[in-house]
Amino acid sequence: MKFNWLPSTDIPDTEDNDYISKWKIVTRRRLKNCLQTIFSCKSKKSLVCLALTRIDEYDNGVKSLYTAFNYTNRCQLLPLKPNIKNQVIKLHLSGGITISNSKIYSVLGNYKRNIKVYGLTNILKGYINQNTLFKTIGFTEAYICTYTVNPDDIKILVTSKHLMSLTKHPKMLHIDATYRLIDLGYPVIVVGITDANGMFILIGIAIVSNESADTYFWVMDSLRQEIENKGGFLNPYHIIGDSAPSITNAIQKFNPNCI
Repeated sequence: MKFNWLPSTDIPDTEDNDYISKWKIVTRRRLKNCLQTIFSCKSKKSLVCLALTRIDEYDNGVKSLYTAFNYTNRCQLLPLKPNIKNQVIKLHLSGGITISNSKIYSVLGNYKRNIKVYGLTNILKGYINQNTLFKTIGFTEAYICTYTVNPDDIKILVTSKHLMSLTKHPKMLHIDATYRLIDLGYPVIVVGITDANGMFILIGIAIVSNESADTYFWVMDSLRQEIENKGGFLNPYHIIGDSAPSITNAIQKFNPNCI
């Protein structure tokens, strides 16, 4: 397709690493005396922007710029999106401050996770409200018995009527957390009991945003209230977990007399 290319002096924002460029490469080909690259606007589909830019880079280093169409009015008003990743890495490489690579990944990971959390909070609340009607839940179906959903504090406890029926007077309780089960990176706390035959029985799982002592206590206390509401009783003699201080402190608060 032939375009009416007009000379231009506006260099496209293709090499500025602080921002995400509005341009993408359509074609790049080697001609007889230059390397020709044609760019189109990334908003072509969403805003029907037909803007094109062409750069002819000659062997002597001279560059010639051309445009075929201008930005649409809406597209022209859109600001450039900051390139967070490149800005953090540039700050690290500048020597102004010392940041380890793991810290850079942590910053970016937390940034992306927070964006997801803020966007999903209302959706999550709506879903939970549809899955907390105890009377309509089947005997073996999982339901959310209690929860706290805020952008900076998420705690969701899941169990079932069947699991609650198995917790009459358990003497041994197990609690610990596992990871990498959901894309938000949140830990999942697993709670179970041991029956008279020494078999482990899962009684609940909790998706939480942190592993603080208050969170572990919330999980155990919420389970105790749910069990008591169903006619059971949760006052174990032994609680088994790892040596994490948060679990130890939560156990002391939950039941100081257990071992």
